Amino acid sequence: MKKSSPSDFDLQYKTFELFCQVRKWSIWRFAPNRKNPKQCIGYAFDEEGNELIFLISENGNYYKFVDVKKWEPYEYAMKKEEMSDVCGETEYLSR
Repeated sequence: MKKSSPSDFDLQYKTFELFCQVRKWSIWRFAPNRKNPKQCIGYAFDEEGNELIFLISENGNYYKFVDVKKWEPYEYAMKKEEMSDVCGETEYLSR
């Protein structure tokens, strides 16, 4: 029996899940974009309870919602300073 490969949606969801997990954010919702099903919209809450909304493009770029019809590019990878804030300096440096 052939094992099916994960769908693009499954991969985008897992990537978003890891994106939120490392930042200690909680995922609220993740769904295909109704206007373009190859894109996804991810909703999360940060540690202070602020809602964050991201558009994930077909090629994996992240855009953060800032205002009606306004999205700004958002770096998926964390910078060293952000990693040490989230993971602690020793854990980050041991990788």
